[in-house]
Amino acid sequence: SGVKPAEAQKLAENAVNEAQQRITAQRKAKVEGVKAEEEAEEAKKIQRAESEQKFYDYAMQMAEKMLYHDDMVTPGMKARKTIKPDPAVPSLLKTSKRLGIWKSLDDCQELELGFWKDWDLRAARIMNQSLGPENSFEEQIKWTEDGKQWPYPIDNEYLMGPEADVPFYEHIFLERHLAGLGLPKEGPIAHFMELVSMGLNAIFLITT
Repeated sequence: SGVKPAEAQKLAENAVNEAQQRITAQRKAKVEGVKAEEEAEEAKKIQRAESEQKFYDYAMQMAEKMLYHDDMVTPGMKARKTIKPDPAVPSLLKTSKRLGIWKSLDDCQELELGFWKDWDLRAARIMNQSLGPENSFEEQIKWTEDGKQWPYPIDNEYLMGPEADVPFYEHIFLERHLAGLGLPKEGPIAHFMELVSMGLNAIFLITT
């Protein structure tokens, strides 16, 4: 090529240095461009935030004027007048005197939907049955509801049925019925029936 080795080496070094400078310049330009774009975007955000804040302040000011115009001390101020309670007006929380809105409460009645009340009771009953009793008290309550155990306090006349309508004197003094049975008045049969009537008199809760 007609170029000496020393000159060729120098040309190669110059080319490498120039290439490095170009690459460095390009990278620097890219970095500066990215920074410039980021700064421009940040400036736009700040400008947008300032405009939104101004709009928000303006909206709040207009709302104050429209909604609380009578309470404003002067137009443009956000401080409102201090409202002091009138001592002549009786307090609803400190007095026991009735307001007299309703003259009588006899006609007032509580209105409720019985369907939903029964629905809740049924749901609670199903839930309790599915889980079962958790302790002995709930077990005894379940037995009482099923009729397996007498309710407390104990009542000797619990579930008497038709016997509850029978008067007391029908349970005792049964000797008067022996005369109409045609039994002998003396002898072992009469003595036995007398003992039977006396025994039935002692069980006065059962109608014979």
